[in-house]
Order: sequence, then C-alpha cells, then structure tokens
Amino acid sequence: MFLFSQVLFDWTKRKDPKEKERRNQITLLLPQSTVFARENLMFQFREKNNSGVGQRGFFGMAILDAKHEPNVGVLWRSAFVFGASFMATVGEKRYKTNRADTTQSHRHLPLFHFSDVNDLRSHLPKGCQLIGVELCDEASDLQKFVHPERALYLLGSEDHGIPYHVLSLLDRVIKINTSLNVSLNVGVAGSIILYDRILKQERT
Repeated sequence: MFLFSQVLFDWTKRKDPKEKERRNQITLLLPQSTVFARENLMFQFREKNNSGVGQRGFFGMAILDAKHEPNVGVLWRSAFVFGASFMATVGEKRYKTNRADTTQSHRHLPLFHFSDVNDLRSHLPKGCQLIGVELCDEASDLQKFVHPERALYLLGSEDHGIPYHVLSLLDRVIKINTSLNVSLNVGVAGSIILYDRILKQERT
C-alpha cells in the first residue's frame, strides 16, 4: 500500500497533461483507506506549514523558580497554541496541572523539570540557544531581536526575575520594553515572546 501511495504522490509532481488521468486510474486501484490516509497526512502537513509550526527549527519555554502555578499553566497553554516543541520548569518546585490551562496542554506538549539552570543547560538539544527574558541593561530589545532557529526562552520568577549569576549562564538576553518600564506577568511576557517569534517567522 505504501509503495503505491508513494508512486501516486511522486506522480503529482510531473507536468504531463495526461498525468491527471493516469493518477485517477491508479487511485481507483488503491484501497480507499490508503488514499484517505495519504490525503489526511498531506492536509495535516499543509495546516502545520500555514500556521508556522511546520517551519525549520524548534523552540521551547521555561520558567525559573515559578511561584504561582496558574502562571505556569497560562504559559504552557500559550506555548501549545503557538506551536512550541516543549515546556520546562527550573528549580525546587515541581509543577502540577492547573485549571488555568483549559486546553489540557499536558496531553499535547511535554513538560520537563530541571533542578537548576546548569542542569537545564546540560540537557539542551544540540544547537539550542538559551535565551533569557529580563529587564536589564545587557538585554536586547525584543522589537529588533532576530530569533534563532533553535531556542529555549527562560523567564524568571514573578518576584525576583532572573538572578544576575544566572544571566551569565545564558547565551542571550532580551527584554520587553513597556511605557512604565516595569516587568510584566511571567505568563503574559512569555506569550508576547511566542507571538513575536511566530509573527517574524511569517514575515521571512
């Protein structure tokens, strides 16, 4: 079945004017379930590419020492909706599913836990940059930031953000400028980062 469906798929690339007729003849010979499976697979592929999820590279979101579980739930939901590959929490506290995540993202997007940032760095995928999100002088403005192909974005805790000793362990740091120059809720900040990445991918 796979051989015939692959031949059928390859034939669609040709420009022969009689190709459509031959393709229809082959389709009639294939089991209906095989044709449906191939068409359904291609539909999913197109949907992913149209949403930006199917583009090259990957990205994930992580929170350091999260204090409030609803914030993790909100970010987990945003990560799932915007096509992230994974979520992570860093620190002593382990996250439990929360009703703030109404999409039940734990069923669709994996969540990993790491004891500290060094533990996180040692398990980063190959070529993945660890990018902090923090209001500091060293940070680059999000508006001008070019997102790398592979990245994990790390947000700090709600009260203290990312400590200075952790900033030195990051590959890059970015910030979200606000009119009052104050920090945003961690779930909101992460959602903005996600949207900015997807928006800039669609423009390239």
